[in-house]
Amino acid sequence: MNVKKDIQIIKYVLEKIEKSQESNEALELNFNQLDAYPAEKIKYHLVLLDDADLINLHIEYPGDNAEWYFVKSITWEGHDLLETLRNDKAVEMAERKAKEQGSKLDDLPIELVKSLTIASAKQMFGL
Repeated sequence: MNVKKDIQIIKYVLEKIEKSQESNEALELNFNQLDAYPAEKIKYHLVLLDDADLINLHIEYPGDNAEWYFVKSITWEGHDLLETLRNDKAVEMAERKAKEQGSKLDDLPIELVKSLTIASAKQMFGL
């Protein structure tokens, strides 16, 4: 399976985590519950989000090739990113800007994705 950073999966995962945080407990991920995308893609994006300090992830390896993924929380930066990605129109504008430069939003560093999306939202509101 070809696994590559995907902004829509990042948004999906962050929204799932945010929703689970209402109970104030670490989210133990059951990948059957995350059926919108294959488990391997979800795992890949969880690790990316953790590496970028957007979530606090803990992975346990109890044996028998098993992996348990626990998300303790979304960081402040993770919440900020999620809020920018929720604005579909701003994301579309950011995608167009990336395309104008010969790139795709999924290929850009996450900080640039966030900056482009924020800039697009500001442009929408005339700021």
